[in-house]
Amino acid sequence: MSMIGTSLLNEIIVEKGIKDTNKILDEMRKQIIKSLNQDTEDDQKDGMDISICKLNMKKKTLEFSGAHNPLVVVSENELSTFKGDSQAVGLETVDIKPFTKHSMKLKKDDMIYIYSDGYQDQFGGDNGKKYMTANFKKLLLKISKEEEKKQNKLLEIELANWMQKEEQIDDICIMGVRV
Repeated sequence: MSMIGTSLLNEIIVEKGIKDTNKILDEMRKQIIKSLNQDTEDDQKDGMDISICKLNMKKKTLEFSGAHNPLVVVSENELSTFKGDSQAVGLETVDIKPFTKHSMKLKKDDMIYIYSDGYQDQFGGDNGKKYMTANFKKLLLKISKEEEKKQNKLLEIELANWMQKEEQIDDICIMGVRV
């Protein structure tokens, strides 16, 4: 699914020239449904979760759309979450809605994060429980002032300490950008 997604992103953005993040996801869903021959009668409901951003560093503006995945912005030591839509890219439900586009103004030194659900869903700790979204956001807020390479290292250390002897259960992808 990731390979199909990458190929479609190139086609949609580069070849078709679609630039609005919500329209990119709408078109991506349309193409995935078509390429996998999905219809409402089909049992196959393959799709994927994705976050997509369009960042203009000169104007300090950000456009975001998400399929299940959110965006977190840390600005002046305050964390804001922008939720993705509760639908995947692909035929997940018969109640398909257009994706939402969030637009925001950023400030110098803001930290932007997009991520998969792998980190917060990871089991570990003393009782073998999930790390959880609230703990993950507290960690992002805590490390957000650090230089990006150090943030990466702190995320790795925290995850290793949390997992202890547990196996990693899912892919983990976290992307952070400083404005």
